[in-house]
Amino acid sequence: MLDYKNIIIGHRGCRERNNPGNTLECFEKALYEGADVLELDVRTTRDRIPIVFHDSEIEGQRIKSLSYDQIREIGEANGLRIPTLQQFLIYFEEKTKLLIELKERGNAREIIALALKYFTSQELFVQSFDDETVKKMKTSFPNLKVGLLIGIGRDNVFGLKGLKFWLWKLTELFPMSRIKRTGADFISVNYALLWFGMIEKLQKYKIPLLVWTVNQKKQLIKLMKSKQINGIITDRTAVALKVRNNLKNKT
Repeated sequence: MLDYKNIIIGHRGCRERNNPGNTLECFEKALYEGADVLELDVRTTRDRIPIVFHDSEIEGQRIKSLSYDQIREIGEANGLRIPTLQQFLIYFEEKTKLLIELKERGNAREIIALALKYFTSQELFVQSFDDETVKKMKTSFPNLKVGLLIGIGRDNVFGLKGLKFWLWKLTELFPMSRIKRTGADFISVNYALLWFGMIEKLQKYKIPLLVWTVNQKKQLIKLMKSKQINGIITDRTAVALKVRNNLKNKT
């Protein structure tokens, strides 16, 4: 993935108005619409079962405080089928490449070890907002491509507040020290940060670049025309594929 440009990455499969994504149906639809890679979020339940789920809570209860059976029942009551990571891996084995976002600290090794039973290190990519998680993954799985996510909000995984939060935000504008410290193979940047010279900085150091989450057609065209982006994470895989095909036909 990192050797190419304008790879289309389905964000939680493909998200829609009434569906937060991360369901088998959403991932299947993203592949049907033309996604080259599927992006998914992984958390761990109280009974240590990795699940494909974005938020830290469901119906006001912490994911890590509930068993998978409890989470499954809550999801089904709301019309949502929440898969375990293993269910996802079995379903999509040999169908695609994966970009897994590790949403929590402390569970990375078991999640990656499970994923590598179904996908090779050439088919699997991992990313995290947490520097220590990125660093540990490069140490534990040196052949795996691991990325550093940039662009956290106030609901970030670190629980930073006040001045500490804003000092951390500054490191996102100047990420090279963090990339070197963690050994990250690529960087995954929020679209809003691109216009602070980020592309030029990363090109200088030849760091592969993914951008999230890009849904507007004008933004997709601008990024793809630049030919500087390795992968674009989007909710709208069909629109992204159409833009890419249109640009190819004009060249």
